[in-house]
Amino acid sequence: MNHYFRQGIVLGIALLAAAGAQAQTRPPVGGVNSAPGAMIFYVAHGAPDACGPGCSDWIAAEGAVQWDTYKRLLAILDRQNGRKLPV
Repeated sequence: MNHYFRQGIVLGIALLAAAGAQAQTRPPVGGVNSAPGAMIFYVAHGAPDACGPGCSDWIAAEGAVQWDTYKRLLAILDRQNGRKLPV
């Protein structure tokens, strides 16, 4: 994936998620402590067609943008083994 494209995705998601972020305490992810309320990403599952025709899984984000948010997004994208989930 193009480096600038990935950066654009990260920035867009971070800005959208920051608008609705809520501070809360989270356990360490991957052995790394994050600031309370730091943005996390996860694969969400919904009803059939919840995220479009034939789509029931997507990558969701919660929390506030931090200096290392982009690393978490790239990590979850890399763990999808070729699946191209909407964000």
